[in-house]
Amino acid sequence: MAAVDRPVTGRRSRLTARLRRGTLRGALAALTALVLTVPFVVAWRVYVDQRNVTRQVSVPAAHVDAATAARWKAVGAGLPERAAPVILTYHDLKPHSGSRYIVDPAVFERQLSALRAAGYRTLTTDEFVAYLLGGPVPPRSVMLTFDDGTHGLWTYGDRILARHRMNAVSFLITGRVGRHRPYYLSWQEIARMARSGRWDFEDHTHDLHSRTRIGPHGELGSLLAHRRYLASTGRLESTDHYQRRVRADFTSSLADFERHGLPRPSLFAYPFSESADPQQTSYVRDLIERTFAAALTDKTFAPEPAARRSAVHQEYQRLEVFADTTPDALLAQVAARTPVPPTGDPLRFPERWTGISWKPLGSTDVLTGKGSVSDHYVYGAYAPYGAADWDHYSVTAGLTALPARGGSATVFARVGGDATVGVRVSHGTAQVVGGRTRNRVLAEHALTPGPSHEVRLTVDGARTEAVVDGRHRFTVPNSSGVRGTGGIALALSQGETGPSWPAFSHVETAPLPGSPAVAGPFDGPAGWTDGDGRRARA
Repeated sequence: MAAVDRPVTGRRSRLTARLRRGTLRGALAALTALVLTVPFVVAWRVYVDQRNVTRQVSVPAAHVDAATAARWKAVGAGLPERAAPVILTYHDLKPHSGSRYIVDPAVFERQLSALRAAGYRTLTTDEFVAYLLGGPVPPRSVMLTFDDGTHGLWTYGDRILARHRMNAVSFLITGRVGRHRPYYLSWQEIARMARSGRWDFEDHTHDLHSRTRIGPHGELGSLLAHRRYLASTGRLESTDHYQRRVRADFTSSLADFERHGLPRPSLFAYPFSESADPQQTSYVRDLIERTFAAALTDKTFAPEPAARRSAVHQEYQRLEVFADTTPDALLAQVAARTPVPPTGDPLRFPERWTGISWKPLGSTDVLTGKGSVSDHYVYGAYAPYGAADWDHYSVTAGLTALPARGGSATVFARVGGDATVGVRVSHGTAQVVGGRTRNRVLAEHALTPGPSHEVRLTVDGARTEAVVDGRHRFTVPNSSGVRGTGGIALALSQGETGPSWPAFSHVETAPLPGSPAVAGPFDGPAGWTDGDGRRARA
């Protein structure tokens, strides 16, 4: 039996040896292939990175003389140390572009220098969202946002941010990343920017940042905000198709963020700042509210800063920066949008007053009888952005030079919100006015005729109380909830008896007893409702 087993054992040994030699040869071949392949793969990756990651350009640091630095610093001297942030909108950075939407990198460098000198820092997305959801009011801040995900952010902006130790947010049209190079960023550049810690990336749709035909006469509108007009049928696309199209785009955009290793976006910026067709507003806004912590836009019907009044709808207004926006002009606009307390004489700050259409008034002399007037009506609102959250305060105004016939002076409170109330006083009559046009007479009372009267308005949560000459009292309820907050405005109209104008002799604002004169913690949108009981989502 043993003699029979020996040949079998020998054959097995030879087979095992051949298998070992084959395995060794296979391993050597695989190693050889790996050695030959790795340099090729590395070279290919280097080539791809070089093709998709362009060279950055260093912009020289701004030279700021002592007088300019002192001027910029003085802008922030009278502002609160802690205040709701001001959100800025940029689009791209490039030298000598000729487009009003593209800022020269050297100008951007000086703008950041001005903001720093005035005591502003920048917020990250996480800090901004934490504030919106109930965190403390941050130190005086701006949030730098860039729409579209353009290439200048990497080429010029990144190194400027690094120099100033600032942060920025880029809103990506994810379906265009890496396309139309070099106009848009590449995913490789975005990855490097994200790793730097200087940049956050948020949502600007997947590919709805285009205008489309929305009517039979060639009208154009945003693909997100409107249903498309179909020339083949002569009708708008169906509501169901429109909603499915928007949902599919949002799904694709969020998937792009996940696929490329970016955090899920918390913020959304409307393309072209077109929030929605009124017929589609509810659907689009509800979808955005369910998907994001907040939406940003540059266009609103009334001031909507990052404040309680805006929290109900979770839409916040940005300040758009253009190619011709100088550092001084930007700083003045940012300061005008920085929250201020209802304390003292607002006429001492002419730079905070705006006229009709929220444009700077320039001077308060037209309100105090010291300036010339070219129209029959003068209107000035005090810090309409900075006073957006004013509540629990009083304003007292002295009215003088009221003509015997025709002319009047009006003091408004809760300006910019949904519950504006005014007291319009003439030579012998006081009227409480309100409504959407601020001109509907709610109450009226005869006064002792005379050229001078005094008005006091007290804003206290659910009511506004007006007192004229210390004895004529009116009370107006506020049914708008947090949407009824806001600051003050003054208006004058000319009389019929000649060129004389009424004027305001003095104006004084003050917080009610027990109310903070400076910004306190933001309760967050979950704690705020509008007049219909609509509660913001946390």
